[in-house]
Amino acid sequence: MKRFKMNFSLVILLMLFCLSVEVRAVEISGELANEFSYIRGERINQSTGQLEDIDMIANTSKLNLGVWGLLGDYQYRLDLNLDGSEFSTQIEQATVSTFLGPTFLEVGKKDWGWSEGFSSSPTYPLEDDEIYLGTEANFFYRGYDLDFGLAMDQDNESLSSGWFKLERLLYTSDYGLVLSYLEDDLEELNLGVDYSKDFLNDLLFYSSFNLNYHLEEDDFKEKFLLGASYYTENKLIIGEYYREDDDFLFLSLRNNNTSNDWSWNLAYTVSLDDSGQQRSLNLSYLGLDDFTPNLEVVNLNDFIDSFDGWEVKFKMIVDLF
Repeated sequence: MKRFKMNFSLVILLMLFCLSVEVRAVEISGELANEFSYIRGERINQSTGQLEDIDMIANTSKLNLGVWGLLGDYQYRLDLNLDGSEFSTQIEQATVSTFLGPTFLEVGKKDWGWSEGFSSSPTYPLEDDEIYLGTEANFFYRGYDLDFGLAMDQDNESLSSGWFKLERLLYTSDYGLVLSYLEDDLEELNLGVDYSKDFLNDLLFYSSFNLNYHLEEDDFKEKFLLGASYYTENKLIIGEYYREDDDFLFLSLRNNNTSNDWSWNLAYTVSLDDSGQQRSLNLSYLGLDDFTPNLEVVNLNDFIDSFDGWEVKFKMIVDLF
């Protein structure tokens, strides 16, 4: 209930802000996504230690609404996700941004994360794919990009994280330094380094390293990412090695032809510590106006919660406006 009140308050404040200044431009988007999923396999019950069969069918319907516009010198964005199966509303993004001289300032609720490839960046201090109330200031000068951000905790009761990023943007390479603080179960200080290199022959290399220090336990922990992507005439190949609590290897092959009506992606993930694996196929047809069917087939082998089996998802996305 507390989170619902906070989300509702953010929407009201954003609407009042929109009414208080001159409207210069507005864009509204909406899509309806209906997903059918079938899961079949077996999993070890963590309480009893016994192997149990899983055979489940589920259906979810979501309405995604977006509003973007310019009001005076301000830009606003509101993205809402309405879940029909749970009768709930979630704010994906509610932000207001503007330029203060050479500084770009953004305030509101959103996912503030940054990433490389298809893995999350080890230098990002917060949880991946989570929405936080916060602010970020960005200053770009002569090839240097300086970011400073603050974020509240999930309950919006106290300030929980702050980060400082300094990036140097060169012709064929970028590198950056990230300092961050996180107050979670334990207070953490992080020192991170990012580097990427474009070889100008369709080959891109990128890496990220983060050293984490727990203040209370006086303990260090490291995590890093090494990755590369290669573009062929109509294919994109991605390979990544990621270390956090475990070591993971990611491989992906996808089509890279924007004129093709079909979009597909083959992905393979393996845990190098316990040999758990995940294989997936994602297929979408883009040749229809305002309607996109999507099929995803995932095979899990002792990868998530000791589950061994298959998951099939069929999603229909309708562009409403």
